[in-house]
Amino acid sequence: MKNLYIFSKSLGKLSSFLVPVLFVIGMFGSTSEVLAQCTNTSSYGSAVAPTGTAVTTISTCSYQTEYSTITSVVAGNRYVVTNNAAAGAFITIRFATSNGTAVAAGFSPLQFTAPCSGTYYAHWNTNAACGTATGCTTTTISCVSCGATNGNQCSNASAYGAATAPVTGSVNFSTCSFGGEYSTLNAVAAGTVYRCSSSVATDFITVRQGSAAGPVIASGRGPLTWTSTLPGTYYCHWSTNSACGAASACRTTSIAYVSVGPCSGCSGTPTPGNTLATLAAVPVGGTTVLSMQNVTGTGALYQWQSANFYWSLDKYYRRNGSNIQFDVLHANLVSLFCNMYGI
Repeated sequence: MKNLYIFSKSLGKLSSFLVPVLFVIGMFGSTSEVLAQCTNTSSYGSAVAPTGTAVTTISTCSYQTEYSTITSVVAGNRYVVTNNAAAGAFITIRFATSNGTAVAAGFSPLQFTAPCSGTYYAHWNTNAACGTATGCTTTTISCVSCGATNGNQCSNASAYGAATAPVTGSVNFSTCSFGGEYSTLNAVAAGTVYRCSSSVATDFITVRQGSAAGPVIASGRGPLTWTSTLPGTYYCHWSTNSACGAASACRTTSIAYVSVGPCSGCSGTPTPGNTLATLAAVPVGGTTVLSMQNVTGTGALYQWQSANFYWSLDKYYRRNGSNIQFDVLHANLVSLFCNMYGI
């Protein structure tokens, strides 16, 4: 979806007439995969997301029919959430509301990278079919990127299988991946929720970004739902357990598109307001700063362009903010354009 909005404001008599043209590439996506994500309705237990090396207890008596609230989560931090249920625990992490976008899901211990800052909700169940149980379990959260050491992740050396990230449905990496290998996932979109699966239900999955040994984005026993951070190539490592076991036996491995992530800067119609400048009438040789009155969301990329070569500005980018500084080289009336992209 592309919407065109034109806003204009005269900024002075000399050379500061601006006509920002705002192109919005909407990131309105539908959810094509809804399994392996749970939504419970009963709330019990809460915690403030840790910022140090300690493991924080959410509750010592969480039921696997409930969810717990986790506040002060920081975007980009990597967290490990656990539930010590003896028969296993499936965890779904949702953002903003208890039934909000699922940004991560998998069996405990579940490691995920937070795509947004704010409040998250951890749903506790017995399995990926959202089974329930009413016995007490202890639930915890830690911040691995803050120094906690209870995260499990694998880095396999052998590559086998590849896929292009789907935009709907699912595709196979391979019908004969081995435990101890990794598969390459190309053309991943930023801020998008995916799910890696193996036909061996007990396989432990680690998702890395950028290279096969790159930063960990998520890990857990599959099916593993995770949210991408940057666009590009990701790597799904298949292991037989969280100790990174290997097995030379075929399993089918796949990747599914789940939904657009919750941190898109392009939901709804933007309201940028007036175009502002620190100097309205700019003398030749002077400098001014342009901005929009209202910055629209996070995850937005602002691309300022000049319509006239007299300005020292061409395809100037700003992430999560529209402000730019430029120099006036000649006394000419020009137009500037601002394209805003959701990424």
